[in-house]
Amino acid sequence: RDLVRSRGLGDVYKRQVRIHPAEEKAVKGGGIIIKPESKNKLPSIKPGDTVIFKAGKYKKKFRFENLKGTREQPIVIRPEKPGTAVFDGAESIKLEWKKDKGLVFKAESDVHPHALQLNGGFIIHSKVRNGLKPGMYHVTGNGPWTVYYNPPEGKITDSMRFSRGVRDTAFDIVTCSHIVVKGFRVINFGMKNAPKDRFGIVNFGKVVVTVNNCDHVTVEDIEINGFFGRGISVNNSENVTVKQCRVRNGYGIGISVNGNMVGGPDRFLRNNRILESRISHIYH
Repeated sequence: RDLVRSRGLGDVYKRQVRIHPAEEKAVKGGGIIIKPESKNKLPSIKPGDTVIFKAGKYKKKFRFENLKGTREQPIVIRPEKPGTAVFDGAESIKLEWKKDKGLVFKAESDVHPHALQLNGGFIIHSKVRNGLKPGMYHVTGNGPWTVYYNPPEGKITDSMRFSRGVRDTAFDIVTCSHIVVKGFRVINFGMKNAPKDRFGIVNFGKVVVTVNNCDHVTVEDIEINGFFGRGISVNNSENVTVKQCRVRNGYGIGISVNGNMVGGPDRFLRNNRILESRISHIYH
């Protein structure tokens, strides 16, 4: 915990609370809650504090709960340098590839095709097995599945890292006010099996970044690469701004805004991009 004098605020001091990936591993359980009086051996967070995530990969879910900044002293949550703190939800998998026909290879997999990822992004699925274009795959079966893949290089190489997204949430922002969350990268989120409702329709209820029951929250410069479900979801909140976020390589809804939003949802979305995603869009 560092004390840093704030320019232009006289004798007012702001604290910097630093979180390191090694500290995350020391916390038992699958999630870490950061709130005004933390029980996870992390410092309590007060108005004007900056929570800094050191560079590295974070595998646990973080929940920012009841953090109350002020208009003059908001709470800022960010990496040490933009993009250097990465929330990674992937679990590597090993596929035993065999030559099929032509340039196509095949392998058995227990991973739902919608959750299969290659090098951090989803592979483009083809409805046809014969004549697969390079970089596309086709799946048959109903678990386990047979995956047919046409690698762009013409062969399966060691650089091809197959994975499945087994985590569905990177961080929740709950009942907070006057906080800014910015500069994080989130990769490889999804699930082992894509859940379906009783009508057989795939459920996109899993969310990577959520903002619930908040006021005056800014989500800025977040990059989500590889997800299944919803990228960013804002619910039952007021005065929330989502800006300059990039959501790519997803299967689902990129940015979702709903609930009791004062002034309508459009005012909360600024300069966001949805890229290379299947049926992904801004939804409200």
